[in-house]
Amino acid sequence: MAGDAPPGTMSELAHVVASAWPQPRVLALTSAGTGLPALRGLDLAVLPTFRSLRYEVLPGLAPGGVALPTEQEQLDGLAGSDERYDVVLLDPFHSLESSRRGLAAALAAAAADSLVLVHDCRPPVQLRGEPFRPGSWCGVTDEAFVEACLDGDRDWLTVDTDFGVGILGPVGSRRRPTDEESAAESLWRSAATPADRAGVLDRVGPALLHLTPEEEVPTRLDVLLDAALGDRRLPGSRSHRSPVDELRAEEARLHAEAARLRGELALAGERARAAADHGARELAAARAETDAVRERAELMRRSPSMRVGRAVTAPLRLVLQQGRREPS
Repeated sequence: MAGDAPPGTMSELAHVVASAWPQPRVLALTSAGTGLPALRGLDLAVLPTFRSLRYEVLPGLAPGGVALPTEQEQLDGLAGSDERYDVVLLDPFHSLESSRRGLAAALAAAAADSLVLVHDCRPPVQLRGEPFRPGSWCGVTDEAFVEACLDGDRDWLTVDTDFGVGILGPVGSRRRPTDEESAAESLWRSAATPADRAGVLDRVGPALLHLTPEEEVPTRLDVLLDAALGDRRLPGSRSHRSPVDELRAEEARLHAEAARLRGELALAGERARAAADHGARELAAARAETDAVRERAELMRRSPSMRVGRAVTAPLRLVLQQGRREPS
């Protein structure tokens, strides 16, 4: 990591993260009223694959009156693509539902070994909340970010800069929470109303967001990038770490690998159980069919028509047998 000074803006963080990939594939998903500072701060010359999707939720928010596709049009187009990205930058329209949709789309478009950066995850109290208001407004993207973190298996941190930049690490990197983080998560899950959630963020926001002190940002980013890339990470993207930091990063990498293997083992177990269940159902169906045939045969054997038939055919069989014994 060049220097080791903590990046000050989302675009600077994006460059630090993207520099770990030899050929980073970067996606930016932003609304008409958000994301322009981050987009303007990107040096596209060092981002060989870069895709920007901007959308409009409320008319008149796009600078210069530029007409943009709707949110649904952009998200549908993204969902219809097989492309997966190493770094995803998200600065959505800041309502709760739009932020949720943006996060779901960003995570779906992100590769398993990717990092996802989300803007406005630690805004000043006076700029957060719903509904939309003109001017500086950070909405409740922080709530949607917390939900996505707690519902997923990626580790995360939040850099307390540029209104808070949340960073989700690779799939399978989520670590065991500390006691403080676990208590904060329980409080969050018990919050039933918007006012409750706002109160929990006010009280225990740093623990929920994994808010990272400035001096620890380079090391924490190294941990996530090592978990994502391992030996594929470009050496020049590393910070100057102490031996203790190296051990922590290796521990995080091994934890992520163990989580990946546990996931594969669980999937193999589910497939084996599904196959066994399918075989058991087929065997049960065959047994039921055999029992039904036997039952029908028994009913036929016991039926009056069968007894009459036997009474009628018995003399005929006797005559036939006698006829066979007579000389020709």
